[in-house]
Amino acid sequence: MNGVPSLKPFLLEHFPSFIGVILAGCLGGSGAISLAAATYFADVPMATNATVSWFVVIFAALFVVNSNFLVVRGHAWAVRGMVGFFVVCLLVVLPTLQFHPHWFIYSESLFWPLLGLLLINSKGYRAMVRKLVEVRRLRNASKAA
Repeated sequence: MNGVPSLKPFLLEHFPSFIGVILAGCLGGSGAISLAAATYFADVPMATNATVSWFVVIFAALFVVNSNFLVVRGHAWAVRGMVGFFVVCLLVVLPTLQFHPHWFIYSESLFWPLLGLLLINSKGYRAMVRKLVEVRRLRNASKAA
């Protein structure tokens, strides 16, 4: 890569997959949390359940935002955080089938983490991460010079 890469072609090519991963993380996490609260913790009082769910949602949102911020800054290892987040969402959702949740909520809670994993594994997302790592190396080289 010679010089500074142009932003518009980069965004046109990679922005949909990047935003798709963020959207899948938000929707998959919220689906897993709400399904877990409605099934695993159905006997817990509603006020306690709502408070704990709220804190878990805030923590999950901060984790998703931080992981994607690190990816944008060129840290390729941060993709593992999102993969782990999607795997945890799937591991929380899959056993709730024994509680007979509503089919739509269950399928949505499975769909978003699987979509997120599919997007992360796509060629476009991998190329985006490679380009962001290259931009980070260029930035570090220009600071050193």
